[in-house]
Amino acid sequence: MKRLVVLIAISLFCGITFGQTLLLGRGCGLNSRDMAKVNTTITRMNGLSTSTGVLSIAGAATIGGGATITGSMLLNAATSIPDSYGWQFKSIWTTSADITSGGTYGIYSQTNVAHSVQNVQGIWGRLGFESLAAAEAINSGAGVHASLCLDDTYAVTVTDNISAFTAYVDGTGAVTAANAASTMNGMKMAWNTITNFGIETNGLFIQSIAQSDLDYGVQVESSSAMTAGLYLNNHASNTPSTMTAGVKMKSAASKMTYGIDMSEAGITGAEVLFQNGGTIDNVDSDSLTLTETNISIQGALWVNGGSVSDFAITDYQMPLLDYWTKTQELNRLPAFEGVDRRNMTQYISGVEETAERLLRYIVELEARITEMEKKVKE
Repeated sequence: MKRLVVLIAISLFCGITFGQTLLLGRGCGLNSRDMAKVNTTITRMNGLSTSTGVLSIAGAATIGGGATITGSMLLNAATSIPDSYGWQFKSIWTTSADITSGGTYGIYSQTNVAHSVQNVQGIWGRLGFESLAAAEAINSGAGVHASLCLDDTYAVTVTDNISAFTAYVDGTGAVTAANAASTMNGMKMAWNTITNFGIETNGLFIQSIAQSDLDYGVQVESSSAMTAGLYLNNHASNTPSTMTAGVKMKSAASKMTYGIDMSEAGITGAEVLFQNGGTIDNVDSDSLTLTETNISIQGALWVNGGSVSDFAITDYQMPLLDYWTKTQELNRLPAFEGVDRRNMTQYISGVEETAERLLRYIVELEARITEMEKKVKE
């Protein structure tokens, strides 16, 4: 009877509601003996249990008034309801007035490291498929899902930034690398499977939905010392370590204006630096320079003369090449020896035949040149 009176008094003054939910209000001021009594009753009524430093919630419980739990809390979800959304932990918070300073967090996790650690996370989300008893289907899933939802009626003015996911690295403490694999990252995605899945796989997938408007798929804004805005490191010491293309582009017909646009870049060296030192640069206005010891062109080369004319060097290079080839025949004629009349006669005959062939090629070449001059004038 005495225990019941104590519990009723606590219920009246502290806002504890018995039944399917538990509500702890502000200013309860319970001592350890009374709290033990409450815990005993809660265990029996709401499926909550306590052990050393651990609060286990198996049923439904509501904790209000900014309650603080020191130790660990374990949430055991009830049986899921088919064709509906459920949750193990839910945080709902709605503003009651404008917030001009400070802020709020739906869920705030702070892990303070004061000793050497092997593995530690502020928040860890894991989606596992190790408990399947048979082949199943999944529509959508994520270890951690971040969503940014905007109202379609009222305007929102952004003074800094709003993001579905934000990673922030701060501080000036010294961090050193233990080996070549040591990195520090705002965000890291590690892909570790040898299975060639029957689906397209992406380390990072950014999708803009049809009829939407997105300025940049990825933007790297640098106000610091940065070695590269985008670094593709095909690790040579690992296996298989193959990369078919460093950058691959795909587009429907007439849906991409430029493959690479550097029109707003203030480049001082060269737009393209090749693996063996060759360059293509447009540093000076109205000038495009290809720099390399030997430059080879395979296939037809078309020279655009602007408003004057267009002509292909390939239209005229064959007679020139043939003419050059025939002139080399003079160097292959038999050696002339004055004491050998037969060799001298053969030599003279060869010179006459070569001269005749060269004359025919000269005539053909003149005709081609005349044709080219006519096209240039047009």
